[in-house]
Amino acid sequence: HSRPPARDEDLPDELLRLGVIYADGTSWSNLDALPAEIDERPSGPVVVMRSGGGDRGSWAMNAWLWPLPPDGPLTFVAEWPKYRITECRADVDGGRVRAAASRAEQLWTIDDNTAL
Repeated sequence: HSRPPARDEDLPDELLRLGVIYADGTSWSNLDALPAEIDERPSGPVVVMRSGGGDRGSWAMNAWLWPLPPDGPLTFVAEWPKYRITECRADVDGGRVRAAASRAEQLWTIDDNTAL
């Protein structure tokens, strides 16, 4: 889809539904609308698909999640009716995600005038 379908529309079975739920109850799904402006600070979690690829038998996708989750469970949700995959969930520890992020090393800075 070029735009996410509205939550109240009939969703095609081909659409892979993805979501993230933070411990504080805020959430993101690929059915959410994108922020109107690039410079606008989102009010809740945002996932941006970065890169991916695959072939007939497999597919891999990288994504960027903002902001870092709070301590507590970070829940990933997926459903894909076309392949009879009913809603499934997986929890990871948001505190461990934050701890791993604190060990990240900044390699360069980006000023406001840098085109990305």
